[in-house]
Amino acid sequence: MNLDIKSQVKQGILLAPQTITATNTPTAGVELTGSTGRGLAIVVLGAITGTTVVATVQINESGVSNFASDTADVAGAVSASISETSDNTILMIPFSLSGRKKYVRAVTTISGTSPSLLISVVLLYGGFASLSAN
Repeated sequence: MNLDIKSQVKQGILLAPQTITATNTPTAGVELTGSTGRGLAIVVLGAITGTTVVATVQINESGVSNFASDTADVAGAVSASISETSDNTILMIPFSLSGRKKYVRAVTTISGTSPSLLISVVLLYGGFASLSAN
């Protein structure tokens, strides 16, 4: 089977490129209505500064667009631990779209002494029969 990425795979921005210095919990996400198959969140890291920096990206889902209620973590859809040695790295978070609520977002937690993380998260979804981070 050939995968025609342009016509079969949708894309959305979960987190526009930005520098964060504290936990980032967006109030908007990407709508998944009618999507099937798999999703792949692609985390792009730039410069990371600070001491003992520890960060993760967790995919959340919600039935409402502003994530004010009906919000939960997507089980298993969390990045590997990010540290100050992870700069200029790409991480992938694959997850199933089966049974998902209407919206997903990427929540970034960060801790450490004076942490600063340049990050963006893009979502590719639908059109994949299977995906793996391997």
